[in-house]
Amino acid sequence: MFAVGDRRRREVEAELMIMLAIAQVEEEEQDERARAVYDYVLERIVDHPSLARRCKRTDFLTQEEQLDLAT
Repeated sequence: MFAVGDRRRREVEAELMIMLAIAQVEEEEQDERARAVYDYVLERIVDHPSLARRCKRTDFLTQEEQLDLAT
């Protein structure tokens, strides 16, 4: 009877490890998708003519810095 309990405990531990691995993969995929969206938006706004700075000051936020603050 004791051996059956140990086997069940190992099965539950294995199931939990699998669930954790799946959750980690899903989180990494979500991070990759978020980064792809970020890169896409940044590509569209950097050096866009209507967003270009027309001043001589150098202490402004770049489009990338502004996007970072917005996300």
